[in-house]
Amino acid sequence: MGDWKGLFIAFEGIDGAGLTTHSRLVEKWLIEEKGLEKVFLTKEPTESMIGFLLRGIMSRQVNITPYPHVMALLFAADRLYHLYEDPYGPGPRHRGILSALKEGYVVISDRYVISSMAYQGGRDVGTLSLSVDLDWVREVNRYAPLPDVVVYLDVPPDVSASRIRRSRWTWQIYENRADLMETYRNFRRLLDDLRAEGVTVIEVDEVEGGRERGVEEVQAEIRARLEEVLEKFGP
Repeated sequence: MGDWKGLFIAFEGIDGAGLTTHSRLVEKWLIEEKGLEKVFLTKEPTESMIGFLLRGIMSRQVNITPYPHVMALLFAADRLYHLYEDPYGPGPRHRGILSALKEGYVVISDRYVISSMAYQGGRDVGTLSLSVDLDWVREVNRYAPLPDVVVYLDVPPDVSASRIRRSRWTWQIYENRADLMETYRNFRRLLDDLRAEGVTVIEVDEVEGGRERGVEEVQAEIRARLEEVLEKFGP
C-alpha cells in the first residue's frame, strides 16, 4: 500500500476495454453494497484545461500535431493536476487525489500513469515515426506514485477495434490497429514490472474461448477479486 490511509485503484487497458463502465460499477458497488462513504471516482484526462486540450487533440478537434513527446508531457502535466488539484469535495481542502488518499478515501481512477507508459513509452507512435523512450516517460512522471491496485481489463486488439467501430463514427489517435497492438504488448510487459514494484495486479479476461464475456460477468469477477484486497485494507 502507498504512504496514505486510503486505497488507490487504477483501471487500465487498451481503448475499448470498458474501463469507464467498470470503474463506475465498482464505485456504485463500494457505496451501495459495501457501505463505504469515502469513495472518489475520477479519470484521466481530467476535466482541467489541460485535460480538455488533450481530449481535443486525441479527437482531432484541436489542430495540434500529436507529437509523442508533447503528448507525454501534456499527460504528465494533467496527472500532476490530478494528484494535487482535482476536486473531490466542497471547499479548498478537498483537492487532489493524494489529499483524498491521506483522508482515507478509496480512489478509483479510470486510467492513470500506466497508460502513459503503455501508450507513449518505448515505441514509435502512429505515423509520426518518432521514438519515445520508456525510461523518459517514467522520468517525466516521477512525481506520480504508483497505485495500490491495478485492475487490468484484457481485451484483444481486434475485439477492441470492433467495439470502437460500433460505439462511434470517428477514430481517435492511438486507435488504429497497429497502435492498439503495440499498446497491448506494452501493457502486457508492464504488468510484470508493476508486480515487481509491489502493486497488486488484477487481470480480468474479457474474452474466453473466443467468446466475449458480458459486462455483468466481467464485473462479478472484478468485485470478487477486489473483495480480497478490501479484506486486507479494512476500510
